[in-house]
Amino acid sequence: MKTMCFLHMLLCSLFLSILVDRTEQQRNNSEKFSEASFIKPLPDGKTMVYFQFSTTVDVGSSGSLEAHFDENRHRILFPEVIIQALSTYSIHEYEMSLTQGLWDYKRWGYPIESHAPGAELRVWGGKRANEDEDKTWKDFVQVLSGIYCASLNMMDKQKSVSPTQAFPRKGNRYNHAWFRYGVLPRESVCTENLTPWKKLLPCQTAAGIAAFLTSRALFGFHHYSLSSSARVLKSSGANPSRLELLQTLTVVIPTDFDRPKELLLANLLKTPMPKPCPLASKSQIGVFDKKGLTVHNIKNKSYISTNGILSDFNITNIFQGKPAKLSQINPPVLVASRFATSRGREWDNIVTTIENNDNVTREVAITQIIPWVFQVYAHTLKITSVSVKDNSSVEAEVLYSNYQPAVDRERPLLWEMTLSCPPQSSIMLTFSVERSFLSYSEFPPDPHRGFEVPSTVVSIFMKKKDREDWEVLKWLERVQENTESVNVHIYTDIIGITMPTPDFSMPFNVIAITSTVFALAFSTLMRNTLKPLVQQEKQERKSFKERLMNLFKRNTQKKDEDKQD
Repeated sequence: MKTMCFLHMLLCSLFLSILVDRTEQQRNNSEKFSEASFIKPLPDGKTMVYFQFSTTVDVGSSGSLEAHFDENRHRILFPEVIIQALSTYSIHEYEMSLTQGLWDYKRWGYPIESHAPGAELRVWGGKRANEDEDKTWKDFVQVLSGIYCASLNMMDKQKSVSPTQAFPRKGNRYNHAWFRYGVLPRESVCTENLTPWKKLLPCQTAAGIAAFLTSRALFGFHHYSLSSSARVLKSSGANPSRLELLQTLTVVIPTDFDRPKELLLANLLKTPMPKPCPLASKSQIGVFDKKGLTVHNIKNKSYISTNGILSDFNITNIFQGKPAKLSQINPPVLVASRFATSRGREWDNIVTTIENNDNVTREVAITQIIPWVFQVYAHTLKITSVSVKDNSSVEAEVLYSNYQPAVDRERPLLWEMTLSCPPQSSIMLTFSVERSFLSYSEFPPDPHRGFEVPSTVVSIFMKKKDREDWEVLKWLERVQENTESVNVHIYTDIIGITMPTPDFSMPFNVIAITSTVFALAFSTLMRNTLKPLVQQEKQERKSFKERLMNLFKRNTQKKDEDKQD
């Protein structure tokens, strides 16, 4: 045991020494790596912890995207596999996320960034010679599936669409030729996804804030969402354009209010304090309490103990007092929800509810993706808008509508709509769908679970006054200095609808019975066919009287032998 511990310490020391050498090389390089963590208490007694890792590399200020990637092959911090994937398929920007659990907007407000439950992928691509959009999408998704060890390759044409309103680009270096959005509501998140995600970091989990990301602790929390995005940021002035790989992780941790008087960061994250990452140019931990945002620069020597490990610090002050009742908390500006009502075994109604709690009219973009297995009837759409105060009817105007019908076994339905939501109102959108009759081979592995309808995406531009965490967004560089609004995505629940399911045991029963009958018939036929024929001599048949006399003699002889014995 002591030998194993010694070898482990030796390997860690060797790895850290290599990192220090790479740090010296980084100073004369155009690459940068920064890490940050943000801790915020939630009103219902839980705690949100947000991790952000940014790796950037300069790609010049002119020329094609592929030329920028090919100029400097030797890179120290930026993962080469990401650059190869982007340059090979002419991808300008992508954002992938894996989420377990739904973010509770009514209780927790708005997160730093929102993602759909399951797997979500957005890709902005350029034009490739002699290849169409579908081929490029399929090849690039397969590459990402291998990088992140996820089932992203299942996002074929049947599970991807091209919306026009919901997802504006974050990068602004190149004009994209196409955009594709795919979602897998069934996809679950496990350590097989977290491990390759962490390996894209320069220090991985050997040092720095990333050392807090242990599978044993993270996957026991209420909500966790990891994402990875790559984009080209436009040059400003004399600064060259930069390629950025942004990796984020959001977790919601249950917090016990009967805790000791002092709560340390390591106890909250259930992980011992690590060593600082020598490759990080900036390493910070932000704490958000009633007084506002407090940033701790853990690269400062005051946060590093004598043995080189980060000193644990007290975060008890952010949990002062019991959480307020939910009725006393100011509701978010906009919240959305969705549910389904059934009418027999053939028809369903899908209902989406949007509540505008603001005192001004809001324009919201609604994007709904319905799988082709559900036949949507557009003429059944009904929009009902009522006032929250007195339940009176108010008018909600439809400003834009884009309806792309589904094609059986080829593509899902895409329904985009922009509504004008009156102040202090609740809008309900209802339409009917019919369940299709499917072949037994088209059902998922768990047919009785049903089919999932992806989350409805509600997009809205929020101003600075609508986000209490605007200071945090600026600190994390999620908004620019002169930006006055930010695009926010709100995702609803996933709907599971069961289909008319055949008896999948019948094929097995038919095969079993048929195989048994054929086996018996065939074995009898083969036995009679291959059995050798032996000719026997014909014996003269004795009369009944003779057989009876012989039987009597045998019985008499047997009795005499018994007496002699």
